Amino acid sequence: MAKNIIRISLSKTSQRTRVEKEYKTRKKQVQRLYERMQKRMKVLEKNDMANSPAYKDFMRFSQNRTKGQSRSSIDIAEIRTELKELSRIDKMKTSGYKKILGTMKKVASNMNIKYSTEKDLIASSKNYFKVFERANQYLNTVSGTSINYDSERVINSINTLVESEKIELFNQSLDLDLLVKEVSDLVIKEKRLDTVKKGDFKITAKSKGFKMF
Repeated sequence: MAKNIIRISLSKTSQRTRVEKEYKTRKKQVQRLYERMQKRMKVLEKNDMANSPAYKDFMRFSQNRTKGQSRSSIDIAEIRTELKELSRIDKMKTSGYKKILGTMKKVASNMNIKYSTEKDLIASSKNYFKVFERANQYLNTVSGTSINYDSERVINSINTLVESEKIELFNQSLDLDLLVKEVSDLVIKEKRLDTVKKGDFKITAKSKGFKMF
């Protein structure tokens, strides 16, 4: 009986030792990764990239981590969760300056965004997506236009205007409101032309012209 008690006691002690060892190891991993990512996030802040998804996720992680640092007991499940979440953020395409630039270059190539320097690339990409987002919002809220359209049509309209009017998206004096309006008008115009060509329209007494479906 006494031997069984000793074995159980030793087993529990051994298990506790393994948990403590794993906890210390993972805690060091978390701290190293956290400090490295902190430096990356500061670089993003300096380059006006604090709106990146990875930056926002890291800030949320930091806030939750600060709240939990008051714990005194060893929580192996918690430290495992922290390491998993931090590793996830670290692997995101927007978790570093160079990663974001690489993503932006791919986007610029696909979307026909012109730029000369990295600074121009960042500014152009930001303005491109501002115009894209706001044009979509405008088309969803503008009155009197019951028009079905897709994101690709909005993208094509932006590309058409940027290329035909030689618009420099990185230009600080660029009138984004005007560009959003021009893009939206072009989307509406082209959609109406396509619809008329297909004969998919209907004249109504209530409408001033014709109503699209």
